[in-house]
Amino acid sequence: MEQQALVRFDARDWRALALLLAGWFALPLLLGVGAEIPLNDDWAYAHTVRTLLETGEFRRPSWTWVPAITHTAWGALFAKLFGLSFVSLRASSFVAGALGLAGTFTLARRCGVATGAAALLAAAYAFNPIHVHLTFTFMTEMPFFALCIWSLVFLADHARSGGWGALAAGVALAIAAALSRQTALALPAAFAAALLVSRPFDKRAWLAAALCGVAVAFAYLRAEDWLFATGGRWSRLYSVRDAGKFIADAQSSALFHLVKHSVASLVCLGWFLLPVVVRSVAPLRLRLAASALGVALTSALILRFDLALPPTYNIIWDLGVGPLTIRGTEFLPHAPVWLWWVITALGAAAGAEAIALFLSRALPKWRELLKRADLLLLLAFSVAFLLPHLPRAPFFDRYVFTLVAPLGVVLLATAAAVATPPMWRRFASICALALFAAFSVVGTRDYLARSEAKWELLTQLRAEGFDERRVVGGVEYNGWFDDFDQQERSGDKFVWDEEFVASYAPSRERYDVYAEKTYTRWLPPGEETVYVHRRNPKASALPE
Repeated sequence: MEQQALVRFDARDWRALALLLAGWFALPLLLGVGAEIPLNDDWAYAHTVRTLLETGEFRRPSWTWVPAITHTAWGALFAKLFGLSFVSLRASSFVAGALGLAGTFTLARRCGVATGAAALLAAAYAFNPIHVHLTFTFMTEMPFFALCIWSLVFLADHARSGGWGALAAGVALAIAAALSRQTALALPAAFAAALLVSRPFDKRAWLAAALCGVAVAFAYLRAEDWLFATGGRWSRLYSVRDAGKFIADAQSSALFHLVKHSVASLVCLGWFLLPVVVRSVAPLRLRLAASALGVALTSALILRFDLALPPTYNIIWDLGVGPLTIRGTEFLPHAPVWLWWVITALGAAAGAEAIALFLSRALPKWRELLKRADLLLLLAFSVAFLLPHLPRAPFFDRYVFTLVAPLGVVLLATAAAVATPPMWRRFASICALALFAAFSVVGTRDYLARSEAKWELLTQLRAEGFDERRVVGGVEYNGWFDDFDQQERSGDKFVWDEEFVASYAPSRERYDVYAEKTYTRWLPPGEETVYVHRRNPKASALPE
């Protein structure tokens, strides 16, 4: 096996990383750490941590369909150190975010990316709106991102130098990632593909691939056996219903999902990698042709399949960040359709450019690329991770974010032989990063303000003695106060009687306003109000 010297950090690297981490930990100083409330779906994972600490048992609510073993252990560590609270669990996400940032920078540098470009990619990763939003929750993605990236760091080190210590570390981290979210099984598959393509006749490569695959598969399957024995069900990527429906559906339905999620992936990756794409040097004709093709194809598919704008959802919505779980969202400010067409076109253009930039560099030197097992690993991981998600419903934008680090490194590493970007390109890439970071901060701040205002009203109801099962307060409210029944529930099934309904709507048929809370928003500047409506006792029946 041909060995390559690993890139070692110098003083400039440490300074760049220190500045990145300082900027990262400035986020809680700027936005606070959030109120003592669950956000997004993290109530389900907090349930598991609380049960583990109180009873010593590992039990997942039926809402949770990932292993969450590593995630629970990570949260329990912080709960032990600082006490069980959503603030301490959120602290675990901040630390995981810092580890992911450092891992992205390290992965880029180890693959030969220059310090400045590696810092740009790490910043684009860390200050992405999806990453910033998830940092203020206890969702499984935060440690999962970090574990995947650091596993790729060490597996790529082994692919370059053949070091068995790096292999052991990479496999251990891959196991930890798979015990958090099962989609990390893409790591051993990608590692095997990269080694066997780059060194098909190397016995050590075959041995390393086999060791990684067997170790991760064995650990994961044993864990799933244990989860089945203790919780009565396996983790899954697809629900039985969704998988069966996808298989049974006509080709048009299957095609719809594949097209919709492929368009969403292209647009999301274009947004997420925009600073890297802007920085890249390439012939103008190539860039214009790729951009025009990407915009035309994406627009045609959006119109043909009547896709919503933005063509993805869950974290990024039309003028905001973070999922909204109560009714009346039509009364919130929404960006005009023309603006989202512009933003979507920008993402499609950048995504198509990224593909064209890679192909223009890789195809003429494909023999050299096949020898770069580290870059093949990153490409194979991206493909192996994304493909199983494309037919899945629902498909969330946070899934695509997992590919920012590996694909960003590939784009920057393959640009090593290209001319150094001119100053104006580097400045433009920083401007693109700054705009994205500003949206991340403003959007997350507004999401926190909305959530805290709603919870203030709902907490008031509990203080007045009203049972939370008579309140439609959003799944994170009703799920957190649920009785932890092992039977699967979703949405309003947490609620017995819709006597109270939280909403952004100022009025509701057959209901009266019981309480309201006004708060300021930053995007666009102004005020919003969240309401709690109480059913009018004179109403003859519940509203439909």
